[in-house]
Amino acid sequence: MTATVPIPAYEHLFLPAPAWLLVALSTFTFWLHLLLVGTVVGSLIYLFLTTLVRRNELDRRLNGRLLKVLPVCVSLTITFGVAPLLFTQALYGHYFYSANILIGNFWLGSLGFLLVGFISLYLAARFSCNICKFGFIAVVLGCFGAVLYIFTHNAILSLHPEYWLEFHRGARLLHVRDATALPRLAHNVGATFVISGLALAWIGRYRWPTGEFSPQQRIEHATRTGLSWTLLGLMLQIAFGLWFVLSLPGEIRKSLINFSGVTSIAWYAGLLFVVLNIFTSMKGIINPGAKKWLIFSTILPLLGLVGMLLARQYLRSAYLVRPAAGGFDVNKWTVESQTQPMLIFALALTAALLVIIIMLVGVLLSGRTSKNAVAVPIEPRSQPPQTTNGGI
Repeated sequence: MTATVPIPAYEHLFLPAPAWLLVALSTFTFWLHLLLVGTVVGSLIYLFLTTLVRRNELDRRLNGRLLKVLPVCVSLTITFGVAPLLFTQALYGHYFYSANILIGNFWLGSLGFLLVGFISLYLAARFSCNICKFGFIAVVLGCFGAVLYIFTHNAILSLHPEYWLEFHRGARLLHVRDATALPRLAHNVGATFVISGLALAWIGRYRWPTGEFSPQQRIEHATRTGLSWTLLGLMLQIAFGLWFVLSLPGEIRKSLINFSGVTSIAWYAGLLFVVLNIFTSMKGIINPGAKKWLIFSTILPLLGLVGMLLARQYLRSAYLVRPAAGGFDVNKWTVESQTQPMLIFALALTAALLVIIIMLVGVLLSGRTSKNAVAVPIEPRSQPPQTTNGGI
């Protein structure tokens, strides 16, 4: 341990593979996990804000279809969260595990929140009453929001051993008095709007019962609604991202924005993708029938998220290398290669991804709208319910 903070020693431990490989796998699996987290949390916020709002039949059908997809997404989210959790434990266990212990009650409580939220989500999908749906969605959003809050503060604690003694003495319960706590949480939530908007657009395009609306109605409405939600998320990301960067310690912030390395360049590339994504989203909203704008709007956040995750890895390294954190460098790990377990993991991960891709393609194709579907008049938002000449 260090002279000031009881950081567990790690010199007697070893890694089963080179640190760079484990960092790369951690980043990739966390990228997959975040895509699913964004779909779930952002969709819940969207449903919470729109369930009780008086809308036309297309809106109601789209919400219902989204709600039926979410339980599967939650299952995949939890499953894909295991790998990055284990990689973090292997690389930064003496920080990560210590932070878990210090807020152990809350960490274990997150399992209860997940369970209650999961059950409530199934109930929300089964009830036809809007008030009941809204109540269950509020419970789900509260439970998953609590998990996000716990995990965010756990991440901050794992980067700041200087806060450990305060938590150990019981002076604090959960909230970390760090300048980055709230902007980090807001930045995480804002990102979910971007991902869930894209998910909403694709689900509306392909997971729609046959014969209800014409393909043009469904495609244009789903694309316009989803990209509008994505555009809102991009604006929030710019605001919350700036807030988060300004909250970073001076030296760390300067090293990030001064093109000091590959990760800094990747971060700037991510910012460029955000700007381009604003343009493609607006084009998609204006011309929702052109599928290319939805495709571009989907590819850009996927690439931009990679740049942000590389910047995240850089920030983690910058925080832990500080004297207050024990001057830890992930490259200091002793490596005793274990080829067989890593090979088994690679094969299992590849097989799992192939199965999920095949499953998703099959599900999307099975939900295509029939070409013989007829246009259904849609009640316009701004006119009385009796009016039927304002269909989309």
